[in-house]
Amino acid sequence: MLNSQRLSIYQLLDTALLRILLSAWESESPSEREWPETIGALASDISKAMANIPAWADLDSCDMLRNKGVDNGLYMEGANHWPDGEETLRTWYFARTRKFLEESLATYWTKRKVNTCVRGWLPMELVDDIVDYVLEYERLPTGMLRGKYFPKGKEKMVDTRE
Repeated sequence: MLNSQRLSIYQLLDTALLRILLSAWESESPSEREWPETIGALASDISKAMANIPAWADLDSCDMLRNKGVDNGLYMEGANHWPDGEETLRTWYFARTRKFLEESLATYWTKRKVNTCVRGWLPMELVDDIVDYVLEYERLPTGMLRGKYFPKGKEKMVDTRE
């Protein structure tokens, strides 16, 4: 398999899983289902896969590094990025999806903590503002996460309703 094909497959899988998770994040409301329950099995499986990436993955990353001039780089977080020294394919494995899972969980727990502390004491408009301030302070994303991972004009909107 050509290096560019391997890169494309890794990118496509990461992007597809990220789109599915973003759709679930946007469609779920905290009262309907707990986000950690929604993504728990997936996060666990990705962690297990990270620990069990076989030796061929290391060889694959070495081969890609050797031919990086031909491949136009590896897409990672919106920029061409090639690993330095100790980084290997393990760090590329669902990198955007793993980052989204971390950020969405941190955002979920922050919102839940703030709502637990002030709900019933303050009007909902103030609660939303407090949540936004806390998220900014914690350097967590505010607003729609889809715009962060798929900037406007870079994603074709797909209607998944049937």
